[in-house]
Amino acid sequence: MNTQVSGAEVLNPSATRAPLLSVNDLSIYFRAGRGRSNRVVDNVSFDVARGETVGLVGESGSGKTVTGLSLLGLLPDGIAWSEGDVSFEGRQIGALPEPELRKLRGRHISMIFQEPMTALDPVFTVGDQIAETLITHFKISKKEAKARAIQALADVGIPLPQKRAEEYPHHLSGGMRQRAMIAIALACEPQLLIADEPTTALDVTIQAQIIDLIMKLVADRGTSLIFISHNLGVVAEVCDRMITMYAGQVVEDAKTDDVLISPQHPYTSGLLASVPRKS
Repeated sequence: MNTQVSGAEVLNPSATRAPLLSVNDLSIYFRAGRGRSNRVVDNVSFDVARGETVGLVGESGSGKTVTGLSLLGLLPDGIAWSEGDVSFEGRQIGALPEPELRKLRGRHISMIFQEPMTALDPVFTVGDQIAETLITHFKISKKEAKARAIQALADVGIPLPQKRAEEYPHHLSGGMRQRAMIAIALACEPQLLIADEPTTALDVTIQAQIIDLIMKLVADRGTSLIFISHNLGVVAEVCDRMITMYAGQVVEDAKTDDVLISPQHPYTSGLLASVPRKS
């Protein structure tokens, strides 16, 4: 990929690696009324290799989250739509009918959403929500799914997982709800995990625990990761590559270490300069 944006060349260091996910000229539109539409993501292109961890960074409104949602076909019908090609393991996601997309979501590509209290269903127990995912994709018995759900909660470090599996989301603390979300996202061992601001609204200590947990599980399972965040400090710790978005466009795509040492785009430089430092 050699795209010119604001005079800066967008570098793609994964171009020589076989991509698990390939995004080419993705544009996303929101309906604005009276036949008008606003383009909120503009010709975005990037690849994600197997086992690679990629940070998608930028300020609020830069298009990070809607890009992540579009990869799973989760843009709201009638309000938003996309153009361009998104391929996973060589299959074009946009061309798949809804039943095939459901088979892909959770099983092969999974997502940790920003706010677990709104992402989790308040009327079902945490264990039932994990078990539902397992039953849907593996066609196993309810008994086996429940056992796997308890194990999934144990894998993400929730104490007394058998007890917690019988509880509802509002019974859990913010940190535990986020761990439950991670358990749901990783229960089917997907090849690609999209983590959208997974530490939002958590205190600093819990944030560190959640980030360490995600990285351990991803490394242990060889899962590719797209980590969406405005926190460059976290992305620097977590990701091999950093993709910077500004006003719906990719303005820089390079190895994280290279970006931190020598950013090539003024906006990336501005983001780095905004990171608080010890005086």
